Amino acid sequence: MAKFTKLLSVLVSAFFVFAYSQTASAQSSASDSQEVANNLVTQQSAGAASAQVAGLVGSAVSAAIAPPPPPGGVAPVVGYKGNGTEYFNTRQLGVAAGGAPKGLGLWVQGGYTSMDGDDTGGEFDGNVINFLAGVDYKVRPTMVVGVAIGYEDLDIDTSFNNGTFEGEGYGITPYFGVALNDRWSLQMLAGWTTVEYDTTSNFGAITSTFDADRLYGSATVSGSFKVTNNIHIAPKASVLYLTEDQDGFTDSAGNVSAGSTIDLGRLSAGGTISYLAGKVTPFVRILGEYDFVKEDGVALGNGNFSSDDKAGLNATLGLNLNMGNGWSGNVEGTAATLLRENLDVYTVSGRVRYQW
Repeated sequence: MAKFTKLLSVLVSAFFVFAYSQTASAQSSASDSQEVANNLVTQQSAGAASAQVAGLVGSAVSAAIAPPPPPGGVAPVVGYKGNGTEYFNTRQLGVAAGGAPKGLGLWVQGGYTSMDGDDTGGEFDGNVINFLAGVDYKVRPTMVVGVAIGYEDLDIDTSFNNGTFEGEGYGITPYFGVALNDRWSLQMLAGWTTVEYDTTSNFGAITSTFDADRLYGSATVSGSFKVTNNIHIAPKASVLYLTEDQDGFTDSAGNVSAGSTIDLGRLSAGGTISYLAGKVTPFVRILGEYDFVKEDGVALGNGNFSSDDKAGLNATLGLNLNMGNGWSGNVEGTAATLLRENLDVYTVSGRVRYQW
């Protein structure tokens, strides 16, 4: 009986050792698999880049619906129907009275996003730069259609595998905005970006290159309400969806990685409060976010997984600028991942627009 018990104990122990070894070998960590590392970084960077483009284009759509103020001053803030309300959001505060005539608009806008991931076994930091140039036309005073051409540059240091993750891409984003009534408006955009990624690991000993195509779309409903002569609020609700398809590749060490797809669906709601101060209008915007589609956490080794919080806060401080003679602008800074664990994302952006 003792021999049988001992044999049974050995067999059980061997089974658990085998099961553990199989599980460990099946869960490639970010440090020993470039494919896993790619998923870890692009889950964050693709979402940050698409959210940034959607925000920048959405800002431009808001500015497009109304003309800039007349030279030498700021006219009363009124809406298209002259009833004390405005179309679109606070980015057209202080525009000329009487609504927006048909006209051509040109704008350029840039954004710099800093990213810092602190998950154990998945540490990385770097930045995403977006530059956009757009042109639009007012089909009628309350409707605008346009298109933006964009450039994206990604530069991330992946300390978890002693490497780097870089990307460069170009994209196009058609957009549309319309006033639904004297208080509410709708903005819609859809975009495509093609990106080439270059990675290194083990201090440059292993390299790889692969391409990806990203599709994204966003729809936003914005309100506009004047509380007092100086205080204006703009509630906002939006949905963003993106999908990025990455090609498979073979790295310089001969390791084969299959293609993968990154998906993100995000709902956001909140609003902006602005103080009408003349040519310079400061504002604060707070948005709650919920990711209704999000990739699972990535295995980082030693039983650790990357954080995959589905909810967070997005907070922005900014200034809207009325420069006269057809010129307007905007500058703002955003903390994009408040209440999300182990990930800090901050963005600064600026826009200049000329309206005929």
